[in-house]
Order: sequence, then structure tokens, then C-alpha cells
Amino acid sequence: MGNFTFSEIMTIILVILIVFGPNRLPELARRTGEWLATARRAAATLREEFLTEYGEAIEPLKQARDEIRATGEELRGDLRAIGDDLKAAGDDVKAAGAEVATPDPAEEPSAEGSSAGEGDGAPTPAGGADPEPPIEEPA
Repeated sequence: MGNFTFSEIMTIILVILIVFGPNRLPELARRTGEWLATARRAAATLREEFLTEYGEAIEPLKQARDEIRATGEELRGDLRAIGDDLKAAGDDVKAAGAEVATPDPAEEPSAEGSSAGEGDGAPTPAGGADPEPPIEEPA
């Protein structure tokens, strides 16, 4: 069953009142109440018979369920602890990275030693020789 709003309930009551009339409404309510009471008793009896019949088989399943839940909670706690440790390690790495000195711009090699007519500024191999041209594969 769904959740009914007040206006929906009032509409249903109005329709019932119109269809059955005010004279038959108390009799209808009494029969509905008796039917609901019978249905509840039948459900309670069925539940009691089921537990009596299968109670011994259900108990180990309940114990296993409780053990699995406890293990799950333990694992969640362990995972939280690992996460906290990883976060602390990450914070330590960040702090260590902030402490490392950045290179001084004065110590960087300068490009002043190259002349303006020497190629495109790409590095040349040791000894000043031009790099070998790429090998072309035959078609």
C-alpha cells in the first residue's frame, strides 16, 4: 500500500458514503474490521507455525548473519584505520615536499653560450657534432 494524503482519504470516504449510503456504512465498517482481524490472526498463526517448524533451521542462519555483520563492522573499522594512515602519510609527503628547496634561478644553466646562427636552439650531442639523420625505411 502507498501513502495516502488527507485529500485522497477524504475522497475515498466520500465515494464510499455515496455508494453505500449512511445506513449501510456501519455494517460495512463492521465487516471490514472482522475481515482484517481474521487476516491478522491467520498471518500470526502462519508465522507461529513457520517458526515452530523451521526455527531450528533458522537459528544457525541468524548466527551466521550476526557473525557476518560483526566481521563487516570489523573490516570497516580496519579500512577506516588504513584510510587514516594513508591520509597521514599523504600529509607527511606534502609537508616534506613543501620543505624541499626550490632550485635557485641563478643556478640554472643559461643560454648565453650559444650563438644566434647555430640552428634552432636544440641541444647538440657532446663534442659539438650534428646528430645523425633519421633512417628511412624502404617502401
